[in-house]
Amino acid sequence: FLDNAILALNNLKLSLVDLQKSLENIKLNFSNISDLDIQKVVLPQIKLIKKEEYVQRNIETKISEESIKVNKNLYKMTRGDNLLTISLNANYNIQKVEFPERDESSKFYNLGVTFSVPLFFNSLNKIEKSKLNYLKSKIVLQDKRRDLENEYKSALLNLKTLSEKVKIYQKNVDIYENLIQSTLENIKAGNKTELDLEVLQNSLKIMKLNLKMIQLEKTKILLNLYVRSNK
Repeated sequence: FLDNAILALNNLKLSLVDLQKSLENIKLNFSNISDLDIQKVVLPQIKLIKKEEYVQRNIETKISEESIKVNKNLYKMTRGDNLLTISLNANYNIQKVEFPERDESSKFYNLGVTFSVPLFFNSLNKIEKSKLNYLKSKIVLQDKRRDLENEYKSALLNLKTLSEKVKIYQKNVDIYENLIQSTLENIKAGNKTELDLEVLQNSLKIMKLNLKMIQLEKTKILLNLYVRSNK
């Protein structure tokens, strides 16, 4: 029984060492982007944004919308440059002609119509290509919105899973705290040892660390949604 208790304790210590290593790596990564003390940083209280807001305000959505505008203007310009052009020209001139026997003026009228047709053999291909790019950009926007909606649904699913884990870990914390209190009483009565108490205390520490990690993961998901919504 004692050997099993020691093995259990050592396994818990190994898990605790891994968690502490992960925590130190997080501190180092944080120090690369900020001079603040990570132990004293208060995480912002970020609320879950609405799906419509996440999709509509997303930076990728904005880029796709601007791409549609650009391709639409290019399509209009290409089509306009390759259309038939009709010009109407009119001139009215008065010229004074001097003759020895009389002094009179002559009037001249000039009226003309000009037709201009582009001679580019691939003009139709250019128009069709620019139109195709415009239509493709609209499809890209639809696909992007669908992808963002699925991203949002996935984030909600992850948040729900993490919330369920929080409930389970919190119950485990309550159980370990009761067990520790019971073990303290049994140690006084001679039914338990200090090793039993240490095993339970380390298990409690691991549960609490897991709770903190889950809360950080939830904040990370909410923050990612907030940032990508172009707030």
